[in-house]
Amino acid sequence: MIVSEVTALFRFYTGEDDNTFISPAQEQILLNQAYEEYRDFISACDPLAFVRSTDISVVNSSTYALDGGNPVILLGADAGLTEGARLKKINQIGLLNSSGQVIQILRGTTRIDGITPVAFTEAEYALIGSTLQFSLTLGTIPLRIYWEPESQVNWATGASFIDNFTNWHDIIAQLAWRHYAAADNSMNPAIQTLLDARMHELRMFLSNGRDDDASQTVMIVQ
Repeated sequence: MIVSEVTALFRFYTGEDDNTFISPAQEQILLNQAYEEYRDFISACDPLAFVRSTDISVVNSSTYALDGGNPVILLGADAGLTEGARLKKINQIGLLNSSGQVIQILRGTTRIDGITPVAFTEAEYALIGSTLQFSLTLGTIPLRIYWEPESQVNWATGASFIDNFTNWHDIIAQLAWRHYAAADNSMNPAIQTLLDARMHELRMFLSNGRDDDASQTVMIVQ
């Protein structure tokens, strides 16, 4: 589906064929909120579903600011972003060899006191505010950040691409309907049952993996 199709389905569920009782701006807010919930659900089941990768180079430092002052900017104002989207969360950070292959995964922590000087083979990192803090000073070290970007769907543009989970886009309309129904005090048990069933089906789909031949680990054999 594209945005216009999800919007049409949302209107079908709400019974609002036009914008008499809900404005286009309100529709877009509800659809955007629903899409964020849908993405979070998918990411919780499949952490790699929306992940992309970006390489950075840390030069004689134990920090790397992601909001400015470096070649790669993933946080801050839209105008300054270098990768076309803002970082939502980091999945992993890997150390690269001279061939650009990941040879080690750094250990992430969410505690400041967890960043302690250790042997390089146990290097840690934490995202503190908008800065990556490492447990030791790195020389000229190439790293690969695996990260999930914020949503970039424009719900005001009908022809906009949403994502590659096309068969599940009806869930976005159903989640948006739930917000509308709560505000309108007009919950529909049949649509809620449909939403529950579709979320269960999506969870089963993601738990089986999108690649029937996938394993839990990708190994590079040299």
